[in-house]
Amino acid sequence: MGKKNIISIVLLGVLAVGLLTLYLLLRDNGSRIPEPEKPSYIVITKLPVETIDRIGLKSGNFDGEFTLEQDTWVRTGEEVFPVKQTAIKSIISIVAANLNAFEKVQNPAGIAEYGLDAPSAVLKLYAGNSLLLELLVGNKLPTTNRYYVKVSGDDSIYICSENYYNYLVHDRADLLETITLPKIADRTQLREVEILNGSETVFHAIYDESNPYDYSTNNMFPWYFLEPLSGHVNAGFNADGWYTKEQRYLQVTYSKLVAFRPADYKRYGLTDDCTKIIVHYTDENKGTLQSYTLMIGASAGDGTSYAKLLDSDWVFAIEDAVANSWRQVNLFPCIYQTALFPGVNLMETITIQTPSEQWVIKNMHVDEEHTICSLNDRRLTTDELNDLSVEIMRLKYSGLSTGEEMGDEVMTISVAVSDDAHKDTCISFYRCNDSVYLVSVDGGADFTMDVRDVNSFLSYMRSFR
Repeated sequence: MGKKNIISIVLLGVLAVGLLTLYLLLRDNGSRIPEPEKPSYIVITKLPVETIDRIGLKSGNFDGEFTLEQDTWVRTGEEVFPVKQTAIKSIISIVAANLNAFEKVQNPAGIAEYGLDAPSAVLKLYAGNSLLLELLVGNKLPTTNRYYVKVSGDDSIYICSENYYNYLVHDRADLLETITLPKIADRTQLREVEILNGSETVFHAIYDESNPYDYSTNNMFPWYFLEPLSGHVNAGFNADGWYTKEQRYLQVTYSKLVAFRPADYKRYGLTDDCTKIIVHYTDENKGTLQSYTLMIGASAGDGTSYAKLLDSDWVFAIEDAVANSWRQVNLFPCIYQTALFPGVNLMETITIQTPSEQWVIKNMHVDEEHTICSLNDRRLTTDELNDLSVEIMRLKYSGLSTGEEMGDEVMTISVAVSDDAHKDTCISFYRCNDSVYLVSVDGGADFTMDVRDVNSFLSYMRSFR
């Protein structure tokens, strides 16, 4: 064998040994199980979470316990209320099941430095009568979202996730199941609003598509008053004024929950003599009639008033401004302030009477397409009838009376209607002072009217010959 061949064989042998060694190394590395990485957190303790059936929580304005009964967490103790299940379940699944820390505080000083002498929250977890854990949540670390935490029986102080704060620090209301309050989709579903102070009705409005006091021919005013006006008002509601007000009664809202089934409602002023707002409305198909009664009680002294629904166990607080908008109605802007809407097609006669004069307007019913009337048995022309209608509509109220004494009667307008579905109306004007007359509609003197407007109308009537 030549020298060159011997060298080649040796080199091939060395190469084969090298390749075999590399193969064995790669095979060994491929089959070797990598060592697990050390966790980036510290396990504080491991709990048998499935055994937890009682929780004690002291946090915010709440200090009490919850017990698991038939897969439902219930409030135990002196004050029982419906429990928000998600709040308690979050404590179990997020806090109790993950008792881990980012790090330990090295050489900690006294617990006061970390807010653990007066903790934000104290959580106790039980399995039956056995205390599994008492967890204290302290201060937030500056410039971070982490908190100091301590476990009773362990001298260590841990730095933990913000979950320990977010899911444990609750006000009492955060632990209460949300209540369902009335909400009406549209104002066209409203049918009646009544406000009572004790047993006295101070406001009462009714929706009726066949309003018996609406003499217009197109049912412009389906709402009319029963209270506080002592009489009735023909075409009584100003559409814009009332529509703005009625929005308030479409939804009951609250600023915070206060108590569930308290032992004494008197402490909240929620007694028989409190303000009650009774609202009747239809369902969304405008069929079935439904209702709710909101009771408004005493002031809470913090800008809110106590309230409750009549058929609910909850006491809640509403802002004073909202409470006032519920129980106070600025009546005059809601009123259609023209005293009489002369839809003469429905009217048989309009009689205008002063102590010494009388004008009788009669519907002659001689033409189905046009209204033809007479005044004191003289047929009015179309222009005269139109002018007369305009003058009647200028008789507008100037305000609500405030109990002024009625003087002598100045004028009465009596309306007789031929349709049994509508009501006859009598509008009387009385002397009061140099500026206004008092006006009575079917009864009490509810309104005032400018003297000049009444005198101008009488002058117009006297111009007829």
